[in-house]
Amino acid sequence: LLTAMGRTSFGGRNLGDALEVTSEMIQDPDCFVVGTFSGAMTVAKMGSLICNMIDRGWINAVVSTGALMAHGFIESMGMKHYRYEPERMDDGELFSRGFNRVYDTLEPEKNFSEAEKVIRQIMSGVDRGETLSSELICRRIGKYLSENFSGPGILKSAYEKGVPVYI
Repeated sequence: LLTAMGRTSFGGRNLGDALEVTSEMIQDPDCFVVGTFSGAMTVAKMGSLICNMIDRGWINAVVSTGALMAHGFIESMGMKHYRYEPERMDDGELFSRGFNRVYDTLEPEKNFSEAEKVIRQIMSGVDRGETLSSELICRRIGKYLSENFSGPGILKSAYEKGVPVYI
């Protein structure tokens, strides 16, 4: 479909061109591919796209926003985001019931509490004199996910494939 769209015009042609460039990058063994991601992709259930790209060896490193990785981390532990329906739901009422709204998606506050428990456990194993970086912390989270959760996750895939993640 994208190849055919590349023979059209405007946005369709741009998509076809993007596919061509991406294919060339993936097929070139000397090309170091850095995936850069932002926005609410994981909240929007698109984290599996990034997982697939890592698992297939299409990406050699990831640079991302912290929010995208945090929401993906939460989902990789089996916690959920839910659909927000503005015509039926009130932000104040949702907040009083423990929900946070991210665009048109809801996330229970308890997700963050559970994530914090895991982060505390991971960080408790860090030597106080150790120099930390976002890559090191992401790798440790990925290792924890790999050892403790069966579901997919960006940090888990990155850890298992040796792909560094920078925030």
